[in-house]
This record gives sequence, C-alpha cells and structure tokens, in this order.
Amino acid sequence: EVVDLPEPMAKQANMVDENSVG
Repeated sequence: EVVDLPEPMAKQANMVDENSVG
C-alpha cells in the first residue's frame, strides 16, 4: 500500500519499521 497522505504517526512509524527505512 502506498501511503502518500498525512496518516497517523503510529501508522507511518509502523510502515517505516516494516520497510526498515530509518
């Protein structure tokens, strides 16, 4: 799923953690 919208920080953090980016 491509998250290009200002979603909750929790979701963004989850996505980042999943992709190991950061």
